[in-house]
Amino acid sequence: MTKAEKLETKEAELKAQLHPRVRGVNHKQCLILTAQLLKDMGYPDQDVAFRAATGFHLVGDLKRVPVFEDRPDEEVVHGADPVWLARTARVSRKATIERVQQTVADDTLRSVYETTTDPRRARWPMDGPSAP
Repeated sequence: MTKAEKLETKEAELKAQLHPRVRGVNHKQCLILTAQLLKDMGYPDQDVAFRAATGFHLVGDLKRVPVFEDRPDEEVVHGADPVWLARTARVSRKATIERVQQTVADDTLRSVYETTTDPRRARWPMDGPSAP
């Protein structure tokens, strides 16, 4: 039995409590499993799974986390910043690969990797300046 299957009842109970608009967006997501996977891999923004369940603010400042490069306020471009993405893509990709290589892989991580790297199975194909 997979981790997702073990959590089906808890996931259903959580989704029943979500705001209808939030549930409409993430009803197919495994929120509890996501929280566990983020914790297991040591992701520095553990709060992201909670925000996925409660809804993200559309305006205002987000909590600063070490996942993203910290920049002075005067250098922050609101909206898409393709120059910054292109400039940092190679370093970000390298850091992600190194972090993955240092992570002990279990069946769930292997399945996520196979699904997201196989173009025939990927749900979110990468394209653009940040793509490998």
